[in-house]
Amino acid sequence: MNFQPFHHTVVATDVVGSSTRHDQLQLKMRTDLLDLLGRALRRQGLDLDGLTPADLGDGFRLHAPSSVSPLAMVSPFLHNLATELRVHRQSANDRSRLRLRLAIHMGLLNREDGGGLSGVTLSECARLLDAPAARELIAAAPDADLVVVVSDAVFEAVVRQGYGPAPEDFQRIPVVVKETSTHAWAYLAGRHDAGPPVGAPPRERHTEDGGPGRAGTDGQPAGVVLHSARAWIHSGGRSWADAGARATDHDE
Repeated sequence: MNFQPFHHTVVATDVVGSSTRHDQLQLKMRTDLLDLLGRALRRQGLDLDGLTPADLGDGFRLHAPSSVSPLAMVSPFLHNLATELRVHRQSANDRSRLRLRLAIHMGLLNREDGGGLSGVTLSECARLLDAPAARELIAAAPDADLVVVVSDAVFEAVVRQGYGPAPEDFQRIPVVVKETSTHAWAYLAGRHDAGPPVGAPPRERHTEDGGPGRAGTDGQPAGVVLHSARAWIHSGGRSWADAGARATDHDE
């Protein structure tokens, strides 16, 4: 067996309250979610099949290869997804409405002989998705369509640099699931506006307090980096820059 891991950005989703739906509603939920993810990606020139979607039962997991910038899976993807969720909500009843928990992590994954992907990055992303604090956040905000949890690596490399939602819109949360005990950053989206227009330049935001609970820009947060997050590497050549440019200059 040859090990040749490549960098991936992993995005995992889970539908809130999926276990309360009967079989027919479960089928509609899964169909609607897959269609919704596909439309959100097409808004930025990405193809769902190119991200090797994996079925998680109550959601799907996407794996963006190194040719796609991690930036693209935060901005404009989160804005596009929030927009699609808002459009879906306008035509859905309470039983079929989609509300999501979403986790974003990045690290190295190996391609298996059968075409699947493996690596500790996947299990770490699963822990982010299952964080009780994230469940509590969206449970306490019934008007919200989406709670986003990003690893410390994604927060530092993407969010803190001014891409996507403002850093101060995130809050530091504990992630204590099974053998994992760490921290991540959570953002409650889809309550009012879905965010800035796709393709908007990064916003410069500054806060006086960069301590626990809020994200600052002056100092380092107290968050703990997940183990494999340290392994993310800059892709050689122009692939990431090109993918980011394609993602941010496309607006619908």
